Amino acid sequence: MSLEKNTDKPVLKLDIVEPHEDYKKIYAIIENFVKDNGELTSVNITLCITKIMIFVQRISELSGDQKKELVLYAINDYISTIENIELKTQLILFYEFIPSIIDTLIDVNNQKIIIKSVNKCCISIKKLFN
Repeated sequence: MSLEKNTDKPVLKLDIVEPHEDYKKIYAIIENFVKDNGELTSVNITLCITKIMIFVQRISELSGDQKKELVLYAINDYISTIENIELKTQLILFYEFIPSIIDTLIDVNNQKIIIKSVNKCCISIKKLFN
């Protein structure tokens, strides 16, 4: 992944050749999330990623790494369409944390990380996986 300046917009580049056939459905999840929650921001992006992951986990022919790459690709693709340069830059800077967020959510779902004292934020995320 690299950050490049394109005429006037920063763009993230991923090493992915072609998205999965369900890519349009995944992208629609992001669009619906934005419609329901307002702009995609560094504050709400984790919830959006969680919703995408719930959908992607049902794609049986992809490995875990391929699913993760598909989530990253969709988020990256959406970020590239944002016209508000300040918001776009904020999300691009936050983007480098997304792979570890995905790994952490997977570990929580697989009970490799057990949250004993769950606060409101974690309860809402945990309910999504149930």
